[in-house]
Amino acid sequence: DESNSDHRRKDFTARVLGRLRERGIHGVRSFRLQLHHMDLECTGTVLARTFEGALAHLGVRLKKSEFDRLLELFTLHDDENMVDYVRFLSFGVGNWSRQREEVVAEAFDILSQQCPGGLLEAEMLGRNFQPAALTAES
Repeated sequence: DESNSDHRRKDFTARVLGRLRERGIHGVRSFRLQLHHMDLECTGTVLARTFEGALAHLGVRLKKSEFDRLLELFTLHDDENMVDYVRFLSFGVGNWSRQREEVVAEAFDILSQQCPGGLLEAEMLGRNFQPAALTAES
């Protein structure tokens, strides 16, 4: 189940990035920059052991079980030695609150149900969007 996998990815990244944040305010940023500089092909991927080494360089050591979980959750299907670090970071670094994520998900569900064939039409949006609800004017 993809939803369950996404939940596991989010939990895993939260734990790893939490350990980086304990190292100081620049831990996650330094990690991201290291990965970007090691990604010579600009593919958003690095070797799994390179990913592990970047963490170790910043003082975060993965246990064997954690490394195995990293491989399970973030390696590419066609190359199990490559970690998709962009995907890893996307599950752990965000600026949206839980409430905002829920509102956006709810809006998406409503729009999806009302869009025949999955196409959002301007008139449907006009019928369902009430801009007055967002302003002080009545």
